[in-house]
Amino acid sequence: MGYLSQVENLSFSSYGWFWQISTGILMVLGLSVAILSLVVLLAFEWILGWINWQPQPPLELTTSPQSSTLFSAVCSLLSILLLAFWISATEELVFRGFVHYHLQQDYTLVIAATITSLIFALTHLIWNIQETIPQLPGLWLMGMVLTLACLCDQGLGLAIGLHAGLIWGITSIQTLGTLTYTRRVPPWVTGIADQPLAGGMGITMLLMLAGLFWTVYNLG
Repeated sequence: MGYLSQVENLSFSSYGWFWQISTGILMVLGLSVAILSLVVLLAFEWILGWINWQPQPPLELTTSPQSSTLFSAVCSLLSILLLAFWISATEELVFRGFVHYHLQQDYTLVIAATITSLIFALTHLIWNIQETIPQLPGLWLMGMVLTLACLCDQGLGLAIGLHAGLIWGITSIQTLGTLTYTRRVPPWVTGIADQPLAGGMGITMLLMLAGLFWTVYNLG
């Protein structure tokens, strides 16, 4: 990426990467929006009796004088957060930055965003084809939402934070406890193969985020 930027006489700022304090603030804002969205989604499903979450035994030892379990949980959360930011920063620079920038030289914003989001979704097939196929529509929509986030701040900060928040939130829940689905509704509602992006509720969450960013973009 850096080599290509030098060859084309382009800096990372051309792809939306800015080394500014405001970028960090937008990352935190995006992270907060993602976490809040996941909390609302999971709380709604829990209230309806669609999911159960059982904390891991160490997290239940609240009356124990030993603080090592709490320290271990905090370390796990921080390590997941750092990994989430590394993954999101890399993917946003590649997809919403490099790929989208070059596609938009030949296509309209909508077409460039559509193609970029499709590539973004398809590349996730390298991890687990069977589990990823049902998530492809959700991953594509997630890519479009991240593009809207980029439009709102004219950079990658908000998108990186939002992307990292989704990764961190989902991974933390699965790491610190056991999330189970009660099967009171069909899997396509809560998520095929227990994947939120492969269900109607996850899609609804993404559509609400898209509406939020679209409104902010038009007001700005």
